[in-house]
Amino acid sequence: MAWPSARWRRRYGPVPWRHIGTRYVDAPDIGHRSLDVMTDMGRPSATDRGKGVDDLPPPIMPASAVRAPNGAIVLDRRLGRSWTLVEVLALVAVLLVGLAARAGVIFTQSYVVFADETFQYLEQAHRLAFGAGVVPWEYHDGIRSWLLPGVAAGLMRVGAAFGDDPRIYLRLIRLACAALSLSVVYVAFCQGLNAGRSRIGGGRAGWGRGVGGLAAAILTGGFCAIWFDLIWFAPAVLTEVLAAHCALIGLFLADDRDNGEPRRLLMAGLCLGLAVCLRYQYAPALAAASLWQHRLDWVRWRWLAAGGLAVVLPLAGGLDWVTWGAPFQSIWLNFMALIAVFVEIG
Repeated sequence: MAWPSARWRRRYGPVPWRHIGTRYVDAPDIGHRSLDVMTDMGRPSATDRGKGVDDLPPPIMPASAVRAPNGAIVLDRRLGRSWTLVEVLALVAVLLVGLAARAGVIFTQSYVVFADETFQYLEQAHRLAFGAGVVPWEYHDGIRSWLLPGVAAGLMRVGAAFGDDPRIYLRLIRLACAALSLSVVYVAFCQGLNAGRSRIGGGRAGWGRGVGGLAAAILTGGFCAIWFDLIWFAPAVLTEVLAAHCALIGLFLADDRDNGEPRRLLMAGLCLGLAVCLRYQYAPALAAASLWQHRLDWVRWRWLAAGGLAVVLPLAGGLDWVTWGAPFQSIWLNFMALIAVFVEIG
């Protein structure tokens, strides 16, 4: 019997479901099973065996699933449903506008947001890549991580292959920073796409579908693409800025209690861990935000912590061990130096 049958469609609607872990997906090619008795492959449970497909109950739609005007069941994008072509094209267009605005500044302007950008990161990257550069006291004492200078040094070597002009590799580095800054545009677009829809149901992610959502997405994403403050800081080679962009993606990926998908939580942990590696001072704020998001859900914490530790241990602990001789030295020694300064001043 073809599924779903005409009889079932007349009774319950056109689209059956299956449940995979904690994700809900459209499944028009398999037999319908009620979500509360479904297995990971859509096979019937013991209570359903022997029943005809038309005798099974309709799918129990999660709070994040809604029925569109055409009868189709759609999902919030954070639960894994596919994007429409119009949404993808709109996102690409907004991202290209944001990248063009940032690239225009990079290729027409020359400015330094803060002195650390030059002496703490670019100068040390130049020293690592070409062997010449000023050594500030932070690198004499070993309280700075080589993570950001190391990445910048690699980009310098790549840029140097295309010419001797330093502007080539400097622009390459700033373009990479600008590309990471598009995380703000992406998150704003996704949040606008959700917030512009009609909220239904009781779930946190239960959003309806409509043209208003796309208009809101273009509006919010577009503002972030062309807002002057975001453009100004986008090319900055500063740990504060780069860590904020990573943290934003991590918090966005993790901000959905209805979706405990391990892969999503692992990615969120990776982004948050990278933010901490770049700027350890963000760790208390990110921990507080994560506590607000996940409460005491230890299953979610397990995957989030696994992703975070997978980054923090090698990039903060291992890298400092190799470069400075002690794990996490750029964190604890930096903290001790700050305490000593405050005690001396106070």
